[in-house]
Amino acid sequence: VVSKNSLSKEKWGCTENLKNVNHKNNGLLNTKNIANYCITSAANTCRLSTVGGKKDWFLPALDQLKVLSSAVNDNQLLNDLINIENTWYWSSTQINSFSAFRVNLINGEITYGNKGESRNIISIREF
Repeated sequence: VVSKNSLSKEKWGCTENLKNVNHKNNGLLNTKNIANYCITSAANTCRLSTVGGKKDWFLPALDQLKVLSSAVNDNQLLNDLINIENTWYWSSTQINSFSAFRVNLINGEITYGNKGESRNIISIREF
């Protein structure tokens, strides 16, 4: 389940090499671990979200963003419904002390960015 709108632009968070936040398919676990270390972070913003009255939102991991990108590209209505912008979205998947993966949800491009950069975030829930 995807939130209807991007939450905001946020910095990824802490500029140290965090433990257990390099999972490529488990954004929920990454988010919990990032939030334990970094109160001010994209992951914590997602974790604290109450969109739709739900409280189990998280910052998606790299592979979860890839699935979302594919769905958005295959379905214009979905793209319109969740208001995806043609820009970078943070994943919860860390590369190292300074970098984390980010994905352009419109064209599917994957790269990395400095954790101190403000980028769009989108929250998801498991279903």
